[in-house]
Amino acid sequence: MNKEKILLSVIVPVYNVKEYVYQCILSICSQTYGNIQIILVDDGSTDGSSFICDAFSEKDHRITVVHKENGGLVSARRAGLEFAVGEYISFVDGDDWIDENGYEKVIASCHGEFPDIIAYGCIEEYPTYKNQKRNSIKAGLYTGENLKQLKGSILMNENFFEWSVLPHLCDKLIRRELLMECMKDIPDTVSLGEDVVCSFPCMIKAASILSLDIMPYHYRQREGSIVKKQIELEKERFREIYKLLKNSFLPIDTLERQLHYYIFFLLCLKGYTKITDNMMLFPFCSVKPGDRVFVYGAGGFGKVVKNYIDHSDTLILCGWTDKRAEEYIRQGVLLDRLETIFAREYDKVVIAILNENICREICDELVGKGIPRQKIDFVCKEQVDCAELPCWLEVK
Repeated sequence: MNKEKILLSVIVPVYNVKEYVYQCILSICSQTYGNIQIILVDDGSTDGSSFICDAFSEKDHRITVVHKENGGLVSARRAGLEFAVGEYISFVDGDDWIDENGYEKVIASCHGEFPDIIAYGCIEEYPTYKNQKRNSIKAGLYTGENLKQLKGSILMNENFFEWSVLPHLCDKLIRRELLMECMKDIPDTVSLGEDVVCSFPCMIKAASILSLDIMPYHYRQREGSIVKKQIELEKERFREIYKLLKNSFLPIDTLERQLHYYIFFLLCLKGYTKITDNMMLFPFCSVKPGDRVFVYGAGGFGKVVKNYIDHSDTLILCGWTDKRAEEYIRQGVLLDRLETIFAREYDKVVIAILNENICREICDELVGKGIPRQKIDFVCKEQVDCAELPCWLEVK
């Protein structure tokens, strides 16, 4: 297939992102790879985002604008897919952007091989720093036996919890027919793991996957995400994603265990109290009733653990910090400065970060600065291995 003849359909769900959508659309219109179809799906925006979409469409014949009632991300993506005619589909969220030579680099990196899925990396864009995210598998084309082996560990590598392939739809090109087949069974109501329930079934069904070690996509992390309130989701949300993924993963036995890890990962972030009924402080097995606990980590899981201890009748919170404590403090988070961890008295430091490798690095750093190793607990796969998924997950 001639690379200049490949038509790429770029779908942009837009919902109340007036502040960012101009940059997003401009980054797509400015692509050095010109053979693209741009579909802007206004999902019932009320802030003026829809007018920006219409203004762009008047100036660029490649743009189609779809206006619809608000139905959520899955609904918006599906609506865009109905208008897509390209060989490949790409998604760009309305508050993100892509390097102007991004799609040209992706297509050129194929070197004449055009697989079912092309997966690359992204850069998480925070207001004061960037975080590079890559697939943890080796770059290259996966087919045949190599692809079969990859599918056996497609969700998570050997560490809890690190993706083998990033879960986002926005850092992939997917053949249109494959994407349509996998999206048809995803309810519009899905609002937890919307990317995972589509991207991983696509990878399971794919006959070829190309992994690239480039990061042309910029994933904006709005700092509301740092200070926003943590909301526990109802059990039905977890049942829905568990059922969808379990059905998709049935052909591969080894993925049942991977699904086990992923669901615990989700529960830790979005349903923590639903797994702690019979556990003191999951997954920190060494913590005992009456312990004074210092929490390290102010990300999503760190906030969850801190709040849980704060409201516990059996544990005492005696500190909360993070490597980026000063930045969080400037944004209004009531956090202790990092040096506090070396000055206070406590029984345990729990590293509340859902990445085993990062936890080990922090543990080594704390031990190197004088904190006894026996006082530190952190998340690792063995602890999650021993836990049973809640019985309420199984749909009767």
